[in-house]
Amino acid sequence: MGSPLLLQIHEKVVDLKTDYDRLALASPLFSSYSFKDFCWARTMVGSRMFGVYIDSVKTNILAPFADMLNHRLPKQTVWNYLQSEGCFIIESLGDLPAGCEVFDSYGRKCNSRYLLNYGFVVTDNP
Repeated sequence: MGSPLLLQIHEKVVDLKTDYDRLALASPLFSSYSFKDFCWARTMVGSRMFGVYIDSVKTNILAPFADMLNHRLPKQTVWNYLQSEGCFIIESLGDLPAGCEVFDSYGRKCNSRYLLNYGFVVTDNP
């Protein structure tokens, strides 16, 4: 049967075009940006978002520096938005030696999803 990647890419492009067309319709000045530029910007932002709850509403946020953590399983960190403090936090699940790289987990996914959404694949991904 093969990889679902080509179908996923096609679906992503269709979704991006729908979003672009809706934005251009709502704001004619938006049309000064090309669809190619929109795709670049939207995929860059999309690969760096964290889903959190703020005021009990699920939303996506950008968390500079947190989005630079590389993926590894099993996960060694957890992250969350602390409503009481108004901030995003990352916590280690165990001791980390000084100077070591800190990893996040992007979850268990097939390589086509890793590639489509984050731009990498995992060697020997089960």
